[in-house]
Amino acid sequence: MAEQELPLFDYNEVQVGEELGSYEYLLTQEMVDIYRRAVDDPDAVFPTIAVKHDATSLALAYDDQTGSINAGNEIDLYNPPIPRQDYPCHRPDP
Repeated sequence: MAEQELPLFDYNEVQVGEELGSYEYLLTQEMVDIYRRAVDDPDAVFPTIAVKHDATSLALAYDDQTGSINAGNEIDLYNPPIPRQDYPCHRPDP
């Protein structure tokens, strides 16, 4: 099956609240360890920025040839992440 061609990302056309796509990833202890070394903090909690949730979601919906966006986003974190657990990433219901 051929891969679907994504529309080009246009900053002037994007809509706030637009569905970008959902996905899951498996958080590994290695990912946590690499992040902790990168921030020079052996107790650092692995944040979503380490997986680049915003860039991954954008890549599911658009062909972004501008190099991605660098914008704020809002997330809710209730507990430290647990290695070897799947984490779903999707837009919450309004």
